Amino acid sequence: MSESLKQEGIQGGKGAASLETPSGIRLEFASEPKRQYKVNDEEVPSVTQILDCLNKPALPWWGMGVGADGVLSLIKMGEFALTPNPSATGFVGAIKDGDIWKFATKESLIDKLNEKKLTVNHVKEQAGDRGQNVHDALERWAVTGEMPDPKDFSFEEEGYVKALVGFIQDTDPEPVAIERMVGSAEHKFAGRFDLECMINVEKEAVYKALTTKGEPLKAGHRTARIPTGLYVLDLKTSKDVYYTHFLQGEGYEIGRRECGYDPSRFRGVIHCSKHGLYQLRVNYDKVGPEDFLAVRAVYDAQARAEKAVKS
Repeated sequence: MSESLKQEGIQGGKGAASLETPSGIRLEFASEPKRQYKVNDEEVPSVTQILDCLNKPALPWWGMGVGADGVLSLIKMGEFALTPNPSATGFVGAIKDGDIWKFATKESLIDKLNEKKLTVNHVKEQAGDRGQNVHDALERWAVTGEMPDPKDFSFEEEGYVKALVGFIQDTDPEPVAIERMVGSAEHKFAGRFDLECMINVEKEAVYKALTTKGEPLKAGHRTARIPTGLYVLDLKTSKDVYYTHFLQGEGYEIGRRECGYDPSRFRGVIHCSKHGLYQLRVNYDKVGPEDFLAVRAVYDAQARAEKAVKS
């Protein structure tokens, strides 16, 4: 097993670590007082921070859905209701304030969603905790060889861990490194990916888990033979696999090679869903390092433009 950030003091993205890579590049990470990477003593953005400059059209719609779910939850809690409008036809919103009801405004509704931890930020934090627990299960398996037991996890996490177990059983990967930190002195960025592994025997794996209306189909999942070789994989518990995930893998590969590690054959994503289904999405050279570097240039252009506006 190569370097594990958990063994170096980082767990769940918290802590600090430093290392010198085989090529002599010095890498540092710290989560306090702010999350920060350094390459050869120079602060640099992370791979994911760079990709955040791209438009993500699914996010606004997701946020709207979280807001709608939050209002429905307030209704179930008896904290929000519709009441006949006393001065006109139709209804107005009423929100509970202690023992009394008041006409609801956008501000008071947001305050109530904050109070009950139902905002987008709260939901993201809960998803982050869930994702970290599934990542921890992957890390324990990679380090100890112990297969995770979904029943050891909460109801909300059980399906994701079941999906992870399915991936391990189907592909039988041999761990090489877990949570490896890499970076580029030439292009000035750093980051860490979840799993570097060898697939030594061609296996049949699910690359597309089919669902309808958010529910898994009983049959018809698409499978393919997975080639042997060295893989760099990130585990995702997001709703789906997105284009930025392949770009992320190419950024890591640029850093890996500059740091002196053996080139990987493929980069990809282990996507785990709440339904207990996994998808192994592999980038078969359809997205390349040059694509990530194009986004790196956009990130710099955005930073220059923001600085110019503020000056």
